[in-house]
Amino acid sequence: MVPEYSEIKHTQNKNKYEDLLLQLDNRKISFNLEVEKQTIPLSNLDKKLWPEHHGGKFLTKRDFIKYLIKISAYLLPHLKDRPLSLSRYPNGIYGEHFFQKHYFPLPHFVETVSL
Repeated sequence: MVPEYSEIKHTQNKNKYEDLLLQLDNRKISFNLEVEKQTIPLSNLDKKLWPEHHGGKFLTKRDFIKYLIKISAYLLPHLKDRPLSLSRYPNGIYGEHFFQKHYFPLPHFVETVSL
């Protein structure tokens, strides 16, 4: 039986992302995440971004990053070569928000283009 393409892709990415999830399992509030030979500083990982809802637990910045890692194999192909601006909610979904259009200084591995 030949596995589906999505199963092959999932298996190849599983090992790659398991390490990232293990790094995030530590209980430190701030640390450097090592991703493909790049260092990404993370802070305030226990900050509540989404409140409790219908008896469920609140979700933290750490939970959100874990979720993004788990879906990255499916999400990143759709984001490739597309412009990005962010609507940021630094104090959770009920706090003030702003649109982030610029980021300086850029990490050396981030590519930019003028539109």
